Amino acid sequence: MRPGASHLCRAFLLARQVKQNNDQNPALRKDILNGPEMPQVRLVRAKKAFFLEETWIACVMPSRFGTGELYGFDFSTLSAERVRQLSSVSHRDVECPFKPPEEGKPARRCNKKGGVCSLRLFVQEAQGQVLGKGEPVITCPSRFLEADLVVRWVGEVLLGTSTPVVISELPFLMGEVEAAAGAEPDAVGKIDKVLVNPDGDVLKWCALEMQAVYFSGMSMENDFKIMRKWEGPGVPFPNVQRRNV
Repeated sequence: MRPGASHLCRAFLLARQVKQNNDQNPALRKDILNGPEMPQVRLVRAKKAFFLEETWIACVMPSRFGTGELYGFDFSTLSAERVRQLSSVSHRDVECPFKPPEEGKPARRCNKKGGVCSLRLFVQEAQGQVLGKGEPVITCPSRFLEADLVVRWVGEVLLGTSTPVVISELPFLMGEVEAAAGAEPDAVGKIDKVLVNPDGDVLKWCALEMQAVYFSGMSMENDFKIMRKWEGPGVPFPNVQRRNV
């Protein structure tokens, strides 16, 4: 590689030699672009001024984790107007689309400030276009409640039923208290959900803990400051670095 070619990429270059007869080797490019280990790779054709022969370069584009779902909406598909709207509302005023309704009770509101249901990896192309890559990673426990999909799947696999009886927030390991105190014993902890299959001669049950991921890095407010004033096009690139833990 001759001096000066480094300006073609923002990160590092992985040179891929191809034939001199303008064969662009589409199979190679497809493998690189779709490879799970490099979801943020793009290819550019290097100018002959810098190379002895025609070369395709795999360039690592800027990538950051940002909002995957906002109040249940796929963030990558939102219009600029919708981005501004959803990033400006109070979470207490928005209905959570994943919490199941309870008969005789009002709609259950979002309890997560900012309304971010999940994170997703975003990449920014050389022209500035922002694209979502991979699947969202859940950061809000309420996201697991969608249509009872998790409960039904666990019930089928472990208990042999897709409609188990569900007991939520079940206390366990009760502490000892003196009888004279007249107080209720305190639980050491609570199990998120206990699933029970009451059918059959043998009682079948299992405990289910739902754990969303955390992320390290600067606050999501750094992204929301930009989202509240966003005019497009597309969606904004995450403003700061963060990673899932």
